[in-house]
Amino acid sequence: MKKIKNIYILLFTISLLLVAGCSSSNENDGNNQQNSKEDIEVYWWADQAKSEKRVEGVKDFNESTDIEAKATYSGWDGYWDKLSTKVSGGNPPDVFLMSSRYLRQYADKDALMDLSEQDVDLEEFEKEGIDTCEIEGKLYGIPTGVNAFTLIYNQDMLSEYDIDFNPDERMTWEEFRDLGKKVIDKFPDEKYAFENSIRDWELFQYFVRDEGETMYDEDGKSVNFSKETMTKWFEYWFELQEENITPSAEETASYQGGEHEQRPMVKDNAAFVLWWNNQAEIIDGLVDDEIKTTLAPTSNEENKPDFLHASSYWVVSNGTENTEDSLDLLEFLLSDSDFTKKMETDDGVSINKSTKKILEEDEDTREEVVEQISIIDDITEVAGDMPTIDSVTAGELESLMGETAESVMFGDLTPEEGTKQFFEESESITN
Repeated sequence: MKKIKNIYILLFTISLLLVAGCSSSNENDGNNQQNSKEDIEVYWWADQAKSEKRVEGVKDFNESTDIEAKATYSGWDGYWDKLSTKVSGGNPPDVFLMSSRYLRQYADKDALMDLSEQDVDLEEFEKEGIDTCEIEGKLYGIPTGVNAFTLIYNQDMLSEYDIDFNPDERMTWEEFRDLGKKVIDKFPDEKYAFENSIRDWELFQYFVRDEGETMYDEDGKSVNFSKETMTKWFEYWFELQEENITPSAEETASYQGGEHEQRPMVKDNAAFVLWWNNQAEIIDGLVDDEIKTTLAPTSNEENKPDFLHASSYWVVSNGTENTEDSLDLLEFLLSDSDFTKKMETDDGVSINKSTKKILEEDEDTREEVVEQISIIDDITEVAGDMPTIDSVTAGELESLMGETAESVMFGDLTPEEGTKQFFEESESITN
Protein backbone atom coordinates (compact mmCIF):
# COMPACT_ATOMS: atom_id res chain seq x y z
CA MET A 1 0.00 0.00 0.00
CA LYS A 2 2.85 2.35 0.83
CA LYS A 3 4.37 1.83 -2.68
CA ILE A 4 1.00 2.51 -4.34
CA LYS A 5 0.58 5.67 -2.28
CA ASN A 6 4.06 6.86 -3.33
CA ILE A 7 3.20 6.21 -6.98
CA TYR A 8 0.04 8.35 -6.65
CA ILE A 9 2.10 11.15 -5.09
CA LEU A 10 4.65 10.91 -7.92
CA LEU A 11 1.94 10.99 -10.61
CA PHE A 12 0.24 13.96 -8.94
CA THR A 13 3.57 15.87 -8.82
CA ILE A 14 4.25 15.14 -12.50
CA SER A 15 0.76 16.36 -13.45
CA LEU A 16 1.35 19.65 -11.62
CA LEU A 17 4.61 20.15 -13.47
CA LEU A 18 2.92 19.48 -16.81
CA VAL A 19 0.14 21.97 -16.08
CA ALA A 20 2.70 24.58 -15.08
CA GLY A 21 4.64 23.97 -18.28
CA CYS A 22 1.55 24.29 -20.48
CA SER A 23 0.56 27.60 -18.92
CA SER A 24 3.71 29.48 -19.93
CA SER A 25 3.11 32.53 -22.15
CA ASN A 26 4.37 32.91 -25.72
CA GLU A 27 4.70 36.64 -25.16
CA ASN A 28 7.84 38.23 -23.73
CA ASP A 29 7.74 38.12 -19.95
CA GLY A 30 9.34 41.31 -18.73
CA ASN A 31 10.26 39.71 -15.40
CA ASN A 32 12.05 36.85 -17.16
CA GLN A 33 11.35 34.56 -14.24
CA GLN A 34 8.49 32.60 -12.73
CA ASN A 35 6.67 34.92 -10.36
CA SER A 36 4.60 33.39 -7.57
CA LYS A 37 3.14 36.71 -6.44
CA GLU A 38 1.75 38.16 -9.65
CA ASP A 39 -0.99 40.56 -8.67
CA ILE A 40 -1.42 42.62 -11.83
CA GLU A 41 -0.40 42.52 -15.48
CA VAL A 42 0.90 45.47 -17.50
CA TYR A 43 0.93 45.09 -21.29
CA TRP A 44 2.42 47.30 -24.00
CA TRP A 45 3.85 47.47 -27.50
CA ALA A 46 7.36 48.77 -28.19
CA ASP A 47 10.66 47.93 -29.81
CA GLN A 48 13.15 45.98 -27.73
CA ALA A 49 15.17 48.99 -26.55
CA LYS A 50 12.12 50.84 -25.23
CA SER A 51 10.69 47.68 -23.69
CA GLU A 52 13.90 47.08 -21.77
CA LYS A 53 13.58 50.53 -20.17
CA ARG A 54 9.96 49.88 -19.22
CA VAL A 55 10.81 46.46 -17.82
CA GLU A 56 13.44 48.05 -15.57
CA GLY A 57 10.81 50.53 -14.41
CA VAL A 58 8.31 47.79 -13.55
CA LYS A 59 11.00 45.98 -11.57
CA ASP A 60 11.71 49.19 -9.66
CA PHE A 61 7.99 49.50 -8.94
CA ASN A 62 7.82 45.93 -7.65
CA GLU A 63 10.81 46.47 -5.39
CA SER A 64 9.43 49.67 -3.91
CA THR A 65 5.90 48.36 -3.19
CA ASP A 66 4.20 45.23 -1.94
CA ILE A 67 2.62 44.85 -5.38
CA GLU A 68 3.89 42.41 -7.97
CA ALA A 69 3.35 43.52 -11.57
CA LYS A 70 4.10 41.21 -14.48
CA ALA A 71 5.25 42.97 -17.64
CA THR A 72 4.31 41.47 -21.00
CA TYR A 73 4.85 43.12 -24.37
CA SER A 74 5.09 42.69 -28.10
CA GLY A 75 5.74 44.76 -31.21
CA TRP A 76 3.01 46.87 -32.79
CA ASP A 77 2.25 44.08 -35.24
CA GLY A 78 0.17 41.55 -33.36
CA TYR A 79 -0.35 43.73 -30.28
CA TRP A 80 -3.92 44.65 -31.15
CA ASP A 81 -4.95 41.11 -32.06
CA LYS A 82 -3.57 39.85 -28.74
CA LEU A 83 -5.18 42.67 -26.78
CA SER A 84 -8.54 42.08 -28.46
CA THR A 85 -8.34 38.39 -27.58
CA LYS A 86 -7.49 39.17 -23.96
CA VAL A 87 -10.30 41.71 -23.59
CA SER A 88 -13.00 39.73 -25.40
CA GLY A 89 -11.96 36.59 -23.52
CA GLY A 90 -12.57 38.27 -20.17
CA ASN A 91 -8.88 38.23 -19.24
CA PRO A 92 -7.70 41.79 -19.93
CA PRO A 93 -4.40 43.17 -18.63
CA ASP A 94 -4.91 45.38 -15.60
CA VAL A 95 -2.89 48.25 -17.07
CA PHE A 96 -2.07 48.52 -20.75
CA LEU A 97 -0.95 50.86 -23.49
CA MET A 98 -3.52 52.41 -25.79
CA SER A 99 -3.21 54.31 -29.08
CA SER A 100 -5.37 57.26 -30.12
CA ARG A 101 -6.26 55.13 -33.11
CA TYR A 102 -8.20 52.67 -30.92
CA LEU A 103 -9.12 54.70 -27.83
CA ARG A 104 -12.69 55.39 -28.92
CA GLN A 105 -13.18 51.78 -30.01
CA TYR A 106 -12.18 50.35 -26.61
CA ALA A 107 -14.07 53.08 -24.76
CA ASP A 108 -17.21 52.18 -26.70
CA LYS A 109 -16.70 48.54 -25.65
CA ASP A 110 -16.73 49.70 -22.00
CA ALA A 111 -13.28 48.13 -21.68
CA LEU A 112 -11.58 51.18 -20.16
CA MET A 113 -11.93 52.67 -16.70
CA ASP A 114 -13.08 56.27 -16.42
CA LEU A 115 -10.14 57.73 -14.51
CA SER A 116 -12.00 60.93 -13.67
CA GLU A 117 -14.04 58.89 -11.20
CA GLN A 118 -10.97 57.38 -9.54
CA ASP A 119 -8.57 58.66 -6.91
CA VAL A 120 -6.10 60.08 -9.42
CA ASP A 121 -4.56 63.51 -8.85
CA LEU A 122 -5.19 65.07 -12.26
CA GLU A 123 -3.90 68.45 -11.08
CA GLU A 124 -0.32 67.25 -11.46
CA PHE A 125 -0.82 66.88 -15.24
CA GLU A 126 -0.94 69.63 -17.85
CA LYS A 127 -4.50 70.20 -19.02
CA GLU A 128 -3.43 70.30 -22.69
CA GLY A 129 -2.29 66.68 -22.35
CA ILE A 130 -5.32 65.49 -20.42
CA ASP A 131 -7.58 67.00 -23.09
CA THR A 132 -6.17 64.58 -25.67
CA CYS A 133 -7.96 61.59 -24.13
CA GLU A 134 -11.37 62.84 -23.02
CA ILE A 135 -14.44 61.48 -24.78
CA GLU A 136 -17.82 62.93 -23.87
CA GLY A 137 -16.54 64.14 -20.51
CA LYS A 138 -14.93 60.84 -19.52
CA LEU A 139 -11.18 60.36 -19.08
CA TYR A 140 -10.18 56.99 -20.44
CA GLY A 141 -6.41 57.30 -20.21
CA ILE A 142 -3.49 59.56 -19.44
CA PRO A 143 -0.80 60.22 -22.07
CA THR A 144 2.65 58.74 -21.65
CA GLY A 145 3.68 62.05 -23.21
CA VAL A 146 2.72 64.35 -26.06
CA ASN A 147 4.12 65.00 -29.51
CA ALA A 148 3.38 67.46 -32.28
CA PHE A 149 4.10 67.67 -35.98
CA THR A 150 7.40 69.39 -36.69
CA LEU A 151 9.91 69.80 -39.45
CA ILE A 152 12.87 67.51 -38.75
CA TYR A 153 16.11 68.28 -40.58
CA ASN A 154 19.71 67.13 -40.94
CA GLN A 155 21.83 70.13 -39.95
CA ASP A 156 25.11 68.54 -41.05
CA MET A 157 23.83 67.79 -44.56
CA LEU A 158 22.67 71.39 -44.98
CA SER A 159 26.03 72.69 -43.75
CA GLU A 160 28.00 70.31 -45.97
CA TYR A 161 26.26 71.58 -49.11
CA ASP A 162 26.21 75.21 -47.95
CA ILE A 163 22.42 75.48 -47.88
CA ASP A 164 21.03 78.58 -46.22
CA PHE A 165 18.14 77.71 -43.92
CA ASN A 166 16.81 79.71 -40.97
CA PRO A 167 14.83 77.40 -38.65
CA ASP A 168 13.62 80.38 -36.62
CA GLU A 169 11.54 81.70 -39.54
CA ARG A 170 8.41 79.63 -40.00
CA MET A 171 7.74 78.86 -43.67
CA THR A 172 4.58 78.70 -45.73
CA TRP A 173 3.97 75.58 -47.80
CA GLU A 174 5.14 77.42 -50.93
CA GLU A 175 8.28 78.62 -49.16
CA PHE A 176 8.90 75.04 -48.09
CA ARG A 177 8.62 73.98 -51.71
CA ASP A 178 11.03 76.75 -52.78
CA LEU A 179 13.49 75.55 -50.14
CA GLY A 180 13.24 72.07 -51.65
CA LYS A 181 14.16 73.44 -55.08
CA LYS A 182 17.15 75.26 -53.61
CA VAL A 183 18.30 72.09 -51.84
CA ILE A 184 18.20 69.81 -54.89
CA ASP A 185 20.10 72.38 -56.93
CA LYS A 186 23.05 71.77 -54.60
CA PHE A 187 22.55 68.08 -53.81
CA PRO A 188 23.91 65.26 -55.99
CA ASP A 189 21.30 63.36 -58.02
CA GLU A 190 20.93 60.49 -55.55
CA LYS A 191 19.87 62.82 -52.72
CA TYR A 192 16.53 64.55 -52.21
CA ALA A 193 15.32 67.52 -50.23
CA PHE A 194 12.31 65.94 -48.49
CA GLU A 195 10.81 62.58 -47.73
CA ASN A 196 7.46 62.15 -49.49
CA SER A 197 4.60 62.41 -46.96
CA ILE A 198 1.72 61.90 -49.39
CA ARG A 199 0.58 58.73 -47.56
CA ASP A 200 0.72 60.19 -44.05
CA TRP A 201 -2.85 60.27 -42.70
CA GLU A 202 -1.87 62.03 -39.48
CA LEU A 203 0.18 64.74 -41.19
CA PHE A 204 -2.75 65.18 -43.54
CA GLN A 205 -4.81 66.07 -40.45
CA TYR A 206 -2.37 68.91 -39.77
CA PHE A 207 -2.82 70.07 -43.39
CA VAL A 208 -6.61 69.85 -43.05
CA ARG A 209 -6.46 72.07 -39.96
CA ASP A 210 -4.21 74.50 -41.83
CA GLU A 211 -7.01 74.80 -44.39
CA GLY A 212 -9.45 75.70 -41.60
CA GLU A 213 -11.24 72.34 -41.66
CA THR A 214 -11.52 69.38 -39.30
CA MET A 215 -10.65 65.76 -39.93
CA TYR A 216 -13.81 64.24 -38.44
CA ASP A 217 -17.28 65.42 -37.55
CA GLU A 218 -18.10 66.16 -33.90
CA ASP A 219 -19.07 62.54 -33.23
CA GLY A 220 -15.85 61.29 -34.77
CA LYS A 221 -17.81 59.03 -37.10
CA SER A 222 -17.24 60.52 -40.56
CA VAL A 223 -14.58 62.55 -42.34
CA ASN A 224 -15.30 66.26 -42.36
CA PHE A 225 -12.69 67.72 -44.72
CA SER A 226 -13.47 68.85 -48.25
CA LYS A 227 -12.61 67.19 -51.54
CA GLU A 228 -10.76 70.36 -52.50
CA THR A 229 -8.40 70.00 -49.53
CA MET A 230 -7.57 66.35 -50.25
CA THR A 231 -6.98 67.15 -53.93
CA LYS A 232 -4.69 70.04 -52.93
CA TRP A 233 -2.73 67.65 -50.67
CA PHE A 234 -2.28 65.04 -53.38
CA GLU A 235 -1.27 67.70 -55.94
CA TYR A 236 1.32 69.24 -53.63
CA TRP A 237 3.23 66.05 -52.94
CA PHE A 238 2.87 64.63 -56.46
CA GLU A 239 4.34 67.81 -57.92
CA LEU A 240 7.25 67.68 -55.44
CA GLN A 241 7.88 64.12 -56.60
CA GLU A 242 7.76 65.15 -60.27
CA GLU A 243 10.29 67.91 -59.55
CA ASN A 244 12.62 65.34 -57.87
CA ILE A 245 12.36 67.22 -54.59
CA THR A 246 11.18 63.93 -53.03
CA PRO A 247 12.17 60.36 -53.92
CA SER A 248 10.41 58.51 -56.73
CA ALA A 249 7.19 56.59 -56.19
CA GLU A 250 9.13 53.32 -56.23
CA GLU A 251 11.52 54.48 -53.53
CA THR A 252 8.76 55.90 -51.35
CA ALA A 253 6.69 52.74 -51.67
CA SER A 254 9.66 50.58 -50.66
CA TYR A 255 9.37 51.34 -46.95
CA GLN A 256 6.59 51.65 -44.40
CA GLY A 257 6.35 54.40 -41.80
CA GLY A 258 7.66 52.26 -38.93
CA GLU A 259 10.74 50.99 -40.76
CA HIS A 260 13.13 53.70 -39.61
CA GLU A 261 16.26 52.10 -41.06
CA GLN A 262 14.76 52.23 -44.57
CA ARG A 263 13.72 55.88 -44.44
CA PRO A 264 15.56 58.27 -46.78
CA MET A 265 16.70 60.48 -43.89
CA VAL A 266 18.28 57.55 -42.09
CA LYS A 267 19.92 56.38 -45.32
CA ASP A 268 21.37 59.89 -45.76
CA ASN A 269 19.24 60.44 -48.87
CA ALA A 270 17.00 63.30 -47.67
CA ALA A 271 17.51 66.40 -45.56
CA PHE A 272 13.97 67.04 -44.27
CA VAL A 273 10.91 65.15 -43.12
CA LEU A 274 7.62 66.31 -41.58
CA TRP A 275 6.95 64.01 -38.64
CA TRP A 276 6.22 63.82 -34.92
CA ASN A 277 8.91 65.66 -32.99
CA ASN A 278 9.99 62.61 -30.93
CA GLN A 279 10.97 60.84 -34.16
CA ALA A 280 13.91 63.25 -34.38
CA GLU A 281 15.53 61.48 -31.43
CA ILE A 282 15.04 58.09 -33.08
CA ILE A 283 16.57 59.30 -36.33
CA ASP A 284 19.38 61.01 -34.42
CA GLY A 285 20.22 57.68 -32.78
CA LEU A 286 20.48 55.96 -36.16
CA VAL A 287 22.71 58.44 -37.97
CA ASP A 288 26.00 60.17 -37.25
CA ASP A 289 24.76 63.62 -38.27
CA GLU A 290 23.07 66.23 -36.07
CA ILE A 291 19.28 66.02 -36.36
CA LYS A 292 17.20 69.01 -35.27
CA THR A 293 13.56 70.16 -35.28
CA THR A 294 11.61 73.32 -35.97
CA LEU A 295 7.98 74.29 -36.58
CA ALA A 296 6.14 72.75 -39.53
CA PRO A 297 5.10 74.94 -42.48
CA THR A 298 1.76 76.77 -42.35
CA SER A 299 0.09 79.03 -44.88
CA ASN A 300 -2.80 79.89 -42.59
CA GLU A 301 -1.37 80.30 -39.11
CA GLU A 302 -4.55 82.02 -37.97
CA ASN A 303 -6.30 78.65 -38.35
CA LYS A 304 -4.01 77.28 -35.61
CA PRO A 305 -3.11 73.99 -37.32
CA ASP A 306 -0.71 72.90 -34.57
CA PHE A 307 -2.04 70.43 -32.03
CA LEU A 308 -0.72 68.19 -29.30
CA HIS A 309 -1.03 64.49 -29.86
CA ALA A 310 -0.68 61.78 -27.25
CA SER A 311 2.18 59.45 -28.13
CA SER A 312 0.16 56.74 -26.39
CA TYR A 313 -1.97 56.39 -23.25
CA TRP A 314 -1.67 54.32 -20.13
CA VAL A 315 -5.15 52.98 -19.41
CA VAL A 316 -6.70 50.77 -16.74
CA SER A 317 -9.01 47.91 -17.59
CA ASN A 318 -12.62 48.40 -16.55
CA GLY A 319 -12.61 44.70 -15.70
CA THR A 320 -9.64 44.70 -13.35
CA GLU A 321 -10.09 43.05 -9.98
CA ASN A 322 -7.16 45.06 -8.62
CA THR A 323 -8.23 48.67 -9.01
CA GLU A 324 -6.10 50.15 -6.24
CA ASP A 325 -2.92 48.33 -7.24
CA SER A 326 -3.50 49.14 -10.92
CA LEU A 327 -3.91 52.83 -10.13
CA ASP A 328 -0.70 52.73 -8.08
CA LEU A 329 1.15 51.32 -11.08
CA LEU A 330 -0.46 53.89 -13.37
CA GLU A 331 0.73 56.69 -11.10
CA PHE A 332 4.25 55.25 -11.03
CA LEU A 333 4.47 55.02 -14.83
CA LEU A 334 3.30 58.61 -15.22
CA SER A 335 4.81 60.34 -12.19
CA ASP A 336 7.97 58.59 -10.98
CA SER A 337 10.91 60.89 -11.63
CA ASP A 338 13.47 58.09 -11.99
CA PHE A 339 11.28 56.29 -14.52
CA THR A 340 10.79 59.55 -16.44
CA LYS A 341 14.58 60.06 -16.54
CA LYS A 342 14.94 56.52 -17.82
CA MET A 343 12.39 57.03 -20.61
CA GLU A 344 13.43 60.64 -21.39
CA THR A 345 11.12 61.62 -24.28
CA ASP A 346 10.89 58.16 -25.88
CA ASP A 347 7.18 58.18 -25.05
CA GLY A 348 6.70 61.85 -25.89
CA VAL A 349 7.25 64.86 -23.66
CA SER A 350 5.83 64.15 -20.21
CA ILE A 351 2.70 66.06 -19.20
CA ASN A 352 3.47 65.59 -15.51
CA LYS A 353 4.46 69.08 -14.40
CA SER A 354 6.96 68.08 -11.70
CA THR A 355 8.74 65.23 -13.51
CA LYS A 356 8.93 67.26 -16.71
CA LYS A 357 10.63 70.07 -14.79
CA ILE A 358 13.04 67.64 -13.14
CA LEU A 359 13.96 66.19 -16.54
CA GLU A 360 14.38 69.64 -18.06
CA GLU A 361 16.62 70.95 -15.26
CA ASP A 362 18.70 67.83 -14.57
CA GLU A 363 22.30 68.48 -15.58
CA ASP A 364 22.56 64.93 -16.93
CA THR A 365 19.64 65.36 -19.36
CA ARG A 366 20.83 65.19 -22.96
CA GLU A 367 20.61 68.33 -25.09
CA GLU A 368 18.35 66.57 -27.59
CA VAL A 369 15.81 65.83 -24.85
CA VAL A 370 15.76 69.46 -23.68
CA GLU A 371 15.21 70.51 -27.30
CA GLN A 372 12.16 68.24 -27.58
CA ILE A 373 10.68 69.68 -24.39
CA SER A 374 11.32 73.19 -25.68
CA ILE A 375 9.61 72.68 -29.03
CA ILE A 376 6.54 71.17 -27.37
CA ASP A 377 6.39 74.22 -25.09
CA ASP A 378 6.57 76.45 -28.18
CA ILE A 379 3.82 74.54 -29.96
CA THR A 380 1.61 74.53 -26.87
CA GLU A 381 1.61 78.33 -27.00
CA VAL A 382 0.32 78.45 -30.60
CA ALA A 383 -1.77 75.26 -30.72
CA GLY A 384 -5.44 75.35 -31.60
CA ASP A 385 -8.28 73.30 -30.15
CA MET A 386 -7.74 69.59 -29.68
CA PRO A 387 -8.92 67.55 -32.67
CA THR A 388 -11.77 65.10 -32.23
CA ILE A 389 -10.57 61.70 -30.99
CA ASP A 390 -10.05 59.33 -33.90
CA SER A 391 -13.16 57.61 -35.18
CA VAL A 392 -13.56 53.85 -34.71
CA THR A 393 -12.99 53.55 -38.46
CA ALA A 394 -9.78 55.63 -38.46
CA GLY A 395 -7.58 52.60 -39.12
CA GLU A 396 -9.59 51.63 -42.20
CA LEU A 397 -9.64 55.23 -43.45
CA GLU A 398 -5.89 55.50 -42.97
CA SER A 399 -5.35 52.31 -44.99
CA LEU A 400 -7.67 53.57 -47.73
CA MET A 401 -5.86 56.89 -47.88
CA GLY A 402 -2.48 55.14 -48.08
CA GLU A 403 -3.63 52.94 -50.96
CA THR A 404 -5.16 55.90 -52.78
CA ALA A 405 -2.05 58.02 -52.26
CA GLU A 406 0.13 55.29 -53.74
CA SER A 407 -2.09 55.19 -56.83
CA VAL A 408 -1.59 58.94 -57.18
CA MET A 409 2.17 58.59 -56.60
CA PHE A 410 2.50 56.06 -59.40
CA GLY A 411 0.33 58.11 -61.73
CA ASP A 412 -2.43 55.51 -61.88
CA LEU A 413 -4.87 58.16 -60.64
CA THR A 414 -4.78 61.94 -60.93
CA PRO A 415 -5.13 63.86 -57.65
CA GLU A 416 -8.76 64.60 -58.57
CA GLU A 417 -9.46 60.95 -59.40
CA GLY A 418 -7.76 59.82 -56.20
CA THR A 419 -9.91 62.16 -54.13
CA LYS A 420 -13.08 61.02 -55.88
CA GLN A 421 -12.19 57.35 -55.27
CA PHE A 422 -11.36 57.99 -51.60
CA PHE A 423 -14.66 59.70 -50.88
CA GLU A 424 -16.68 57.02 -52.69
CA GLU A 425 -14.98 54.15 -50.87
CA SER A 426 -14.92 55.91 -47.48
CA GLU A 427 -18.72 56.07 -47.45
CA SER A 428 -18.90 52.28 -47.17
CA ILE A 429 -16.50 52.43 -44.22
CA THR A 430 -18.15 55.21 -42.22
CA ASN A 431 -21.82 54.43 -42.92
